[in-house]
Amino acid sequence: MKISLLRTINLTPAQKIVELRLKHDISILELAAKLRLTVSTYKELENGNSYPTERMIRKIAKQYGLTYDEFLAVGENK
Repeated sequence: MKISLLRTINLTPAQKIVELRLKHDISILELAAKLRLTVSTYKELENGNSYPTERMIRKIAKQYGLTYDEFLAVGENK
């Protein structure tokens, strides 16, 4: 019997935001501007000091061509 060593990884919204931004090679300044946020406010989201609203998650997801549900699935192993 083979035992799988893979486990499900559940990233926080902050970790997902960072992962997507880095994957798409977008600067904090550029993404903050696209989301109409100050850089300071955007950094609060990335640092996990502020939790994004559902509306903000939808705006972030849209920047990457993702739906709300697809954003929530980022970083999860199935």
